[in-house]
Amino acid sequence: MMAVESLKWDPYGCRSPRPRVVDFATVGAAELELMSEGGEYFIRLTPSNGGTPLESKRGVSAEVRQVWRDLTGRT
Repeated sequence: MMAVESLKWDPYGCRSPRPRVVDFATVGAAELELMSEGGEYFIRLTPSNGGTPLESKRGVSAEVRQVWRDLTGRT
């Protein structure tokens, strides 16, 4: 199982083309979006208090989806 802490999180930066939202979840005080862009997947974390959104490193579907399952408890 991939540890959530192993991901590198960076401040959100606007990119083009726009990424596609694959899934959405609210966990604790954060909104999480599983995103897809150009064949890569990543997770965007937005604090509910309006803080700066963060993005995980980009990777292949299987790696990022495993972290998504760890964060959300979804299968």
